[in-house]
This record gives sequence, C-alpha cells and structure tokens, in this order.
Amino acid sequence: MIDQLVKLVAQRLGIAEATAEQGVGVLLGLLKDQAAGQPALNELFAKVPGAEALADQFPAAGENPTPKGGGLMGGLMGAAAGALGGKAGEALSAMSAFQKTGLSMGQAQEMMPVVKDFMAENLGESTVRELIGSVPALKGFLE
Repeated sequence: MIDQLVKLVAQRLGIAEATAEQGVGVLLGLLKDQAAGQPALNELFAKVPGAEALADQFPAAGENPTPKGGGLMGGLMGAAAGALGGKAGEALSAMSAFQKTGLSMGQAQEMMPVVKDFMAENLGESTVRELIGSVPALKGFLE
C-alpha cells in the first residue's frame, strides 16, 4: 500500500517515483522517531503495509542533521539545526532531510497534504491529528 502513496506523490508533484519514495520515507522516519510508542503510529504501520519498512530506510532527520548533499544551504541548515536544538532545531533538521532527497522546500510542502489526505483515508482524521500532534516539527506543514 505504501507504493500507492509513493506513486500518488510522484504523480501530484510531477517528480520521479524514487524522489517521492525518499520524501515519503523521510516523513515516515521522522514520524517513527518522534511518535514512537504512540498508538497512532502503531496503527499507521499496521494499516499501511510497507510504511514501517520505508521509515526504517530513512532514520529520523535529527540523527544526522547535516546532509551529505544539499550544497551550502543544506549544510547551513544542518549546522543551524544542531546549534538551535529543541523545536526550532527539529524543524530545520526536517527541512534539511527533505532537501537531501532532492525535494525543494516547496515540493516538500506540496507533498504534505497529499500524504495527510492518504493517511486520513486509511487511518481516519483523529489518528492523523494524533500523529501530527506528536511531531512538533511537522505541525506547520501538515495542519
């Protein structure tokens, strides 16, 4: 089922499926890290086959805030994330991780409603709200 989401993101954003998979993977990795132990996360992984495996391929953004690629801007955002810490650091780490996939910030923001709608269809609105609430770095993107 995760393949359906990846294809949907690729189609809506007009990007390669590999890039869409990386973007969705970064988001799922962040959810797995930040919402660990939450019933909503367990429900996501139970109801969307392949989601947990994809999340495991993309560890949380905070674990390596300095991207391997991404040029000067990506490096600066990664360094700033480490220096700021807390919620501001988490948000910058998330942005840095998305840039590492090759997605622009505009594309990452455009991807979020597609993912949110897909999750709402498969999990229900209340579960999606619970997930969003447990990841402060994503609130601005997904609300």
